[in-house]
Amino acid sequence: MESDLKAVSLFFHALSDEGRMRLVILLESGEKSVTELTELSGEKMVNVSARLRDLLHHRLVVRRREGRKMFYSLADKHVADIIRNACEGV
Repeated sequence: MESDLKAVSLFFHALSDEGRMRLVILLESGEKSVTELTELSGEKMVNVSARLRDLLHHRLVVRRREGRKMFYSLADKHVADIIRNACEGV
């Protein structure tokens, strides 16, 4: 039980940033490049890249390389569901 609580705590910590949550919602519709995510979010590429690195570290997203481009997608679509459910409860 203790390890489960720690894992859940880390999961919610990863989602504690509005920008990271926005990226998760943007990825809900499918894989996107860093450039696409930058354009859609209206953020600077350096900020998007840092947030994606955090999400990748916490295993909430996966990535693949195609040439020089990096593409990201959700590791589990339930993450976006959790954010949407939380928004409905606010």
